[in-house]
Amino acid sequence: MENTITIIKVIGAGIVSGLAYLFGGMDMIFCVLIWLITIDYITGVINAIVQGKLNSEVGAKGIAKKVGMLAVVAISNLISQYAGMDIRTFVIGYYIANESISILENAGRMGAPIPKRLMDILEQLKKGEDDDI
Repeated sequence: MENTITIIKVIGAGIVSGLAYLFGGMDMIFCVLIWLITIDYITGVINAIVQGKLNSEVGAKGIAKKVGMLAVVAISNLISQYAGMDIRTFVIGYYIANESISILENAGRMGAPIPKRLMDILEQLKKGEDDDI
């Protein structure tokens, strides 16, 4: 039994180490992205329940989209390491803005009031505009 637990720990440590290398570590910006991905998915499910449109196919597409986003983050991290430029932070920042907008849209569809100025700022971040923020 003790050998089995040790093997599980070694495998787990290997997986975590591989993911840390692939995504560039678990720094604050990546943690923010992971939390926003989670919140966006949860608010999307709640929104679908409220509107009576809960569908497993739509949910699966949402998960596939999130996995695709993480794949792009991994690619940007590997390119960042190769090129010596921090492309990863830019990509994660784009996805943070995108997920934030999606969360606000979900909340708005559920009836929560959303400040227009906040939506405007996030839209500018998503588009990469830096004037009039």
